[in-house]
Amino acid sequence: MIVGISMPVWETGYVGVAFGPRERLDYEVQPIMKACGVHTLDLGQLARYKWSCVSALAVKLPGYAMLVDPYGIANSLAPKHGVPRPTLLGAIWDVVGELICEEHRGMAGVELDDEVPRDAIKCAAPIPCGNVCEASKFFASAASIGVGDVEIRDVRDRVMREVLGRLGLR
Repeated sequence: MIVGISMPVWETGYVGVAFGPRERLDYEVQPIMKACGVHTLDLGQLARYKWSCVSALAVKLPGYAMLVDPYGIANSLAPKHGVPRPTLLGAIWDVVGELICEEHRGMAGVELDDEVPRDAIKCAAPIPCGNVCEASKFFASAASIGVGDVEIRDVRDRVMREVLGRLGLR
């Protein structure tokens, strides 16, 4: 199994997660893009009239969106606790990576987009963004825009608690 992780719209804090056998996602993602006449499943990069086609087909892919808001958490904790923002972001992505690794044990690899740090997922080797990562962009962007029936997991409080505990802050 391969997992794809992306955060195409960093301002909203949604992280997309897609998963499954590479062959299945290779088989499903490219036909969606071809049928809808698009170069990406990131709805934020597409004309609005393309959203319904992509949403109708991509919502059947295996995945979900996580509301993490790493930059919002780091920006709120840094001045309050005097911890450098990069230290907080590293701890936040470590927690997110552990949540994903816990759920998707035994993954063979993880495809990451450019916004997700390469060292965030410690349980699998990073792979450049491909079809699985492209599928994850759909989940993050659909949640960000409010299009499609996408599962959203709000993990902000859990991530913040974990980060505060790890760094010895209250």
